[in-house]
Amino acid sequence: LFKCHNKTVCIKFDQLCDNHTHCPLNDDEEHCTKEICPQECSCFAAAAVCLALVTLENFMEHLAPNLKYLTIPSKQLVIHSHDIFPHALEHVIILNISSNIVKYLCLADKKFKLFKHLRNLQLFDASVNQITIIYQDCFYGAYRLERLSLSKNMIHHIAVHSLAGLINLKDLDLSENRITYLQNGIFEGPYELNQLNLVKNRISDIDIEIFKFLKVNYIVSENYRLCCLS
Repeated sequence: LFKCHNKTVCIKFDQLCDNHTHCPLNDDEEHCTKEICPQECSCFAAAAVCLALVTLENFMEHLAPNLKYLTIPSKQLVIHSHDIFPHALEHVIILNISSNIVKYLCLADKKFKLFKHLRNLQLFDASVNQITIIYQDCFYGAYRLERLSLSKNMIHHIAVHSLAGLINLKDLDLSENRITYLQNGIFEGPYELNQLNLVKNRISDIDIEIFKFLKVNYIVSENYRLCCLS
């Protein structure tokens, strides 16, 4: 759902830019006729594919405000420590940055909040990158996220409370990484996962209460101990 500016009314995404006012402040019809597209991208209605993008700097300000679907398959995208997905992406529901050279989505420094404006994001794909660590509160702001793919990275450490606030998360893909230890608290945040994919990791140590605060319907893993603990 899209949250109107007055924060008390929510509407369906297909009601955006339909020439009918549904939000009290008319923000569901703002900027709808404004066609903006960065030179690194190809834009189609509410979708953009950016093949030549190298950095987030400056480019985001040129995107259409009603953008809902953004794919960056440039194979060269780098996210810097000062970067942040800006207000221009607040309506995006699908963000795909897979197959790039991104090394981190968050830092130990909590001031780095890459996702703080992505309040409507539902699917985030950062697979096939070079991410090594998922820090605490990594996805701060993306509280409507339902599907998160971090497969085929180099993740070896997941901090406690890294998924904090992601109460709507249903599918989490951590397959084909370098995870060895699953400690208590790393999955705290979601209430219930439909699927947790941990296949092709190096898991050797698992805390017995790893799923104490989380119900998981399906676990994909070669480690039989995970099935007994869920």
